[in-house]
Amino acid sequence: MLVVILTHSICSLHETNLQMKSPMEFSASKELNMTFTAVYFVEMMLKLYVHRWWLYWNEEMWWNLFDCAVLAVGLAELLIELGLGKRARASPQFIRSLRVVRVVKIFRVVRIVQFVKQLRLIIKCVSGSLVSLFWSLVLLAGISLLFAAVLVQQMSTALAEGVPDAAQTKLMYEKFGSVQRGLLSMFECISGGEDWGPIYSLASSAGLISSVCFLTYVFFVWLSLANIITAIFVDNALKMAKPDSEQKALEKRREDLTSIQHLKSIFLSMDTNNSSVLTYAELKRGLRDFSITSFFDAIGLDVQDVELFFRLLTEISKNDAVDMEAFVSGCLRMKGTASNVDVVSILHQTKSLGDKMLHAINQCNTEVQHVRYQLANGSCSLTSHA
Repeated sequence: MLVVILTHSICSLHETNLQMKSPMEFSASKELNMTFTAVYFVEMMLKLYVHRWWLYWNEEMWWNLFDCAVLAVGLAELLIELGLGKRARASPQFIRSLRVVRVVKIFRVVRIVQFVKQLRLIIKCVSGSLVSLFWSLVLLAGISLLFAAVLVQQMSTALAEGVPDAAQTKLMYEKFGSVQRGLLSMFECISGGEDWGPIYSLASSAGLISSVCFLTYVFFVWLSLANIITAIFVDNALKMAKPDSEQKALEKRREDLTSIQHLKSIFLSMDTNNSSVLTYAELKRGLRDFSITSFFDAIGLDVQDVELFFRLLTEISKNDAVDMEAFVSGCLRMKGTASNVDVVSILHQTKSLGDKMLHAINQCNTEVQHVRYQLANGSCSLTSHA
């Protein structure tokens, strides 16, 4: 589908160039348009067959609704083109309506974002920064409006005193004829829309206060506000660039599958007699291989005591030898550092073992006291009998 969408986009761009060469002709290929629409229709039917109506009630529902809208536009275009005669197709209104529909279909290229991870990341960062963008614009507009009002007042005072000449007067009315026009001029100075040198000369002609205000505005926005806004956008982008839970789970699953394959190959290389089990001698001999120990170090499995390591593996396999399943599961369980779950589990087992020992000690004390009591009663009866 990625290839189909790219091909359709290229064909649409080519048809757009042809439309510019022949404005009064509808140069679209009906067969090609029917082919792409049929492919999109089959794709949607297959999705509906697999997901049923859950296709429009999941995390991808907006993409699926977008696909349905584009498909509906394509089907409407085909029905209109096939249902009307040549005279209707030759009319400018018909050509204009179909071209508007075709422009809507070009937006299907946005669907490519779902297939490319980097594009998804960029779109995610941009969408996550929209709130910061809005408030940055509000702050910038407020500061620009404040300085624009000051400059308009200063220039109106200069006009009232007759300070500027005719050329400067015309430029003042053109650039600062109102607060709204002054706001636009200030924004042009900081955004590269216009060089701020002529505006500074105009502000200087209105007096020292206006020139100082203009320079303060330019340097404040350029050095302070722009860097602060950039830092906010970078921080938001870094937060949005972090992988989500689904991506983390997928990467963890891939890492585990890769480790399992490596461990299976290591087990087969250690099993020299092809008995499908590892003995202590085979394990000890295999761990002398530098490639095996390097892989264990890479996954966080530090085997210092081979005998202890083998004993732990045999505890998992419940046998004197270690089979492949016990070897793989044991290595995966023992790799890396201890997690909080492991620590809590050990604490729970220690507490449970302590409770059992305390119960056994109390029971032993009870039994000892009972024996002492029996012995004491027996000795007293023997004394009285004597």
